[in-house]
Formats: sequence, C-alpha cells, structure tokens
Amino acid sequence: MHRTLKAEAIEPVAYDRRAQQKQFDRWRWEFNHERPHESLGQATPESVYRKSSLTYRGPVEPTYPPSYIIRRVRTSGEIRWRGGKRFIGEAFVGQTIGISQSGPGKHLVYFHHYLLGEIDDAEKTGMKPAICIRSQ
Repeated sequence: MHRTLKAEAIEPVAYDRRAQQKQFDRWRWEFNHERPHESLGQATPESVYRKSSLTYRGPVEPTYPPSYIIRRVRTSGEIRWRGGKRFIGEAFVGQTIGISQSGPGKHLVYFHHYLLGEIDDAEKTGMKPAICIRSQ
C-alpha cells in the first residue's frame, strides 16, 4: 500500500499543501471505494467495512496499589524524583506512572501494569529500561 501511495499520490509532489491534500484525498477514495483488493477477494474495503459496536470512552487513567509513589510525567519526559529529575520517556508525557521500591535505593517504574524500568538512587541519570526477552 505504501509503495502504491507514494507512486500515485506523492510523486510528483504537488505545488502546495492544499493541492497535495487533494491528491491524497483522491487516492484514498479510489483505494477504499473503487480499487479491488486481492486480500479481500477482489472486494473494495468500503464493501466489507462494518462499524464496530464498541464505543470508545477515552483513555483509562491508570491505578496503582496504595504503596506505590505516583508521578505525572512532565512535558520534557521527566519526573521529579528525590530532589532531581529522571527521564522516563517522551511517550509518557502527561501520563501518571507508579513507582514501587524493589530494594535499597532501587525502584521499579510502571505504566498501568507494564514494567518500564528501574530507577537506581545511586545513579543520577534516567531510568534503566526493562529488558524484555521473547521466546522464539
């Protein structure tokens, strides 16, 4: 799809943003309403699309056990921690994270129930990311 999009809607690039958007809109209409897709048995995406019965209710604010320390990630991707700042990640800006002590001077950092990493009070840098090992 991306190769087709590039070939048909981007090359050559339009003169200005408005003209480029028109090219995208034309391409999207053809792609979804007119062009048959092999993966759909030569049907168009529009002909097989069904609106979901689920309703999106917005993001769920995470909850943490009472023993956790709660911090909101700042616009810089950092939190205030023990008189300084620790980088958690820009992906978490505005989100609350939970911090649980795991040992002397060591703290595990969670987003919802996902372990993000560890803060070591002896090191004044950011958070050490959690290592995820996947079985093959």
